[in-house]
Amino acid sequence: MLNSVVEQPEELRKVVLVGFESAGKSALFRGLTGRDTGEESNVRGSTVTIRRAELLEHQLELLDTPGIRMKDDSVTTMLTLKQLAAGDTVILVIRGTDVVQELPLLLGMLDVTGKNAVLVLTFADKCGPELSAQVNYYRKGLGISVLPLNTREMDGNAQDLICRAIVAARSMKRHPELASPPESSVIEPQTTMFEHTVWGRFVALAALVLLFAAPVYVAYLFSGWIQSLADAWILEPLHRMTAGLWSPLQAIMLGDYGMISLGLYSFIWAFPVVFLIGVSVAVTEESGLKDRITDSLDGWMRKIGLNGKDLIPVLSGFGCNVVAVFQSRTCSSCTRKACVSMISFGSACSYQIGASLSIFSSGGKPWLFFPYMLVLVLAGALHTRLWNRNRLDETLPLHANRTFLQKPHGTL
Repeated sequence: MLNSVVEQPEELRKVVLVGFESAGKSALFRGLTGRDTGEESNVRGSTVTIRRAELLEHQLELLDTPGIRMKDDSVTTMLTLKQLAAGDTVILVIRGTDVVQELPLLLGMLDVTGKNAVLVLTFADKCGPELSAQVNYYRKGLGISVLPLNTREMDGNAQDLICRAIVAARSMKRHPELASPPESSVIEPQTTMFEHTVWGRFVALAALVLLFAAPVYVAYLFSGWIQSLADAWILEPLHRMTAGLWSPLQAIMLGDYGMISLGLYSFIWAFPVVFLIGVSVAVTEESGLKDRITDSLDGWMRKIGLNGKDLIPVLSGFGCNVVAVFQSRTCSSCTRKACVSMISFGSACSYQIGASLSIFSSGGKPWLFFPYMLVLVLAGALHTRLWNRNRLDETLPLHANRTFLQKPHGTL
């Protein structure tokens, strides 16, 4: 009787976004869900993280896999695809400006035989009028829906179009016909100093240090200012109010290492660093600047067993090691352990930065802070290089492209 009254919810159809790094998957995820983040979980059989979000009005569960950069990434993506049921769908996300080169390469890495599929061509606003001929060609050659989109500016009509395509998705042809696709005029990504053969890496390194050092320095100044206010407005009044308490109890609560005082100081010194570095990372990622910097420094990073993408978690460790290790979940499987090792040995958290500055300043030699930080970084790099010298070939990217530079989206 109860079963006839209570309506049982239908199982959500899974939709997996797959594609190369910087293909526009994150923008598509945001356009479909209305938010930048989702519930995160590991791929079964892997330590790599995927994002999940539910579109209940369409009975869909959206899964955003990490962008494919190296061979190990495609293996992780295939682990996700193997977990799909018969009615689930794969969305192949390809840059419309590079579809002729990227689509055969992606299909050669991933086995989507027998799986419902939809092809989304991003950066449609960067393509010429010949894109419509390419769309028709791939629709016939693949036997699936092909949707050209500007994923950064998706409206309700674009969302409905994608959802309808997902519902009507079918399997790709066993032998796709991709021999002679029509060419399309495109707007090429901007050329910057980061691509300069001689000075590019030095410019990228300077920009990266600035993007992370500036938030840490501003947070340090802000925390020092706010701590004096917290002492005057919170801790000193509490000391006066508890003056009659048993002295050991007062020390436990409000002493130099008391639960209230230390907890308050921990928040004052940690939160601004984490917040400002988070804003810095979001702005650089949304604008495409992060990809340009990491691509430029990729060669140097590969010499120690990492790649350019691992730079962001490593530098985030100078703000907070916990956040940095969490960010390393987006690294490739073959470099994540090396990345965490570099964070442990080469990144100083915000507390260590503040303590070191205080010690050197009290000794009258604050300039020692800079060689101290340099030693930390070099020690971490040497450690990572020694323990990963046999895996340097695994860090070579499978496919390289330049990211478009553009204004950050309004919802970072």
